[in-house]
Amino acid sequence: MTPHHRNVYILGEKMCVADIYAAMLATWNLDVPAFFKKHPNMRAMYDRVTAHPAITKVWARNEMEDWKN
Repeated sequence: MTPHHRNVYILGEKMCVADIYAAMLATWNLDVPAFFKKHPNMRAMYDRVTAHPAITKVWARNEMEDWKN
């Protein structure tokens, strides 16, 4: 692993429950757009997690707000 290696997800190359939980917690911020602007790495992680078909389905079923725009 090089010093500049960045994992795609929190624990490596595969999404795990920690990624889903972190994406959900990111949406609890009082100003989500400002949070994502300040922390682009969190935005990228959120986008990867919520792009997964199973997560998209669960987010919709639970009426989670979509912060993709």
